[in-house]
Amino acid sequence: VNHAADEAIGKNRRRRTRYVLAAALVAALGFTALWAAREPPVALAPPVVDDVPAPRGLSAAELATRVAALPEAAPLAAWTQLLALWQVDPQRLTVRDAAACPADIYAGLSCLRLSGNLAKLRALGRPVMLQLHVGDRHPLAVLRGLGETTARIDFGVPSPDDPTSAVVEIPLVVLDQVWLGEFYALWKSPEGLPETIRRGDVGAPAAWLRERLARFEAFAPIELVGPPMVDSQLEARVRTVQSRFGLSPDGIVGPETELALTSRDPDGPVLAREAP
Repeated sequence: VNHAADEAIGKNRRRRTRYVLAAALVAALGFTALWAAREPPVALAPPVVDDVPAPRGLSAAELATRVAALPEAAPLAAWTQLLALWQVDPQRLTVRDAAACPADIYAGLSCLRLSGNLAKLRALGRPVMLQLHVGDRHPLAVLRGLGETTARIDFGVPSPDDPTSAVVEIPLVVLDQVWLGEFYALWKSPEGLPETIRRGDVGAPAAWLRERLARFEAFAPIELVGPPMVDSQLEARVRTVQSRFGLSPDGIVGPETELALTSRDPDGPVLAREAP
């Protein structure tokens, strides 16, 4: 009896195994048929990339070639151009003396050596002298124009083969590679102005400060009561101007704040905003 039962169980197991194998075969055939009948994959078109125009102006390599051709006297030639923009009387000084950038080149004309960035130069809105670093050369160039993507700089002298190449246009990405933030700035300052103007000062310095602050469009006129004096309201406005120009907002007018305050004076050259 036991032997007969074992045979029956064995037959049942073999029968179930055949059923499982048959079902697996049918499933495999069905999957193969579905795979063969699938739609062919859609070929994806390559992404369309718009042609990006090369930036206007000299490349870094072209600028290096231009700088390598500058004569030894090029720095003085650049200073000559900056002084001419300020309509400086050549009888009152020598270019070499001005190039030393003393605090007072002469009475009424001041100079500062500063550091900053393009935002600061845009805020000043004046031509300045840039100290560049191109390879092992360190030329000076007058910044004449500052657009959204390019700058115009003036080396003061053209290249030997191009008489119009004293002024060149370079992309800002190239300027960023050769300018570390150093520049020289000129401005016309009134004679007799003290080295600093601060809260509590009265008389001519306070009147000068009030007049300069009135040229900034953000400020409403202040009614003058009594003699001119630097009060808390004027001091607060000085702090606002200092912040706008990236200066320490201490409310004290020193040389750099004086430069910022005179940037709105009509008597002086203006930095071109767009390249031609």
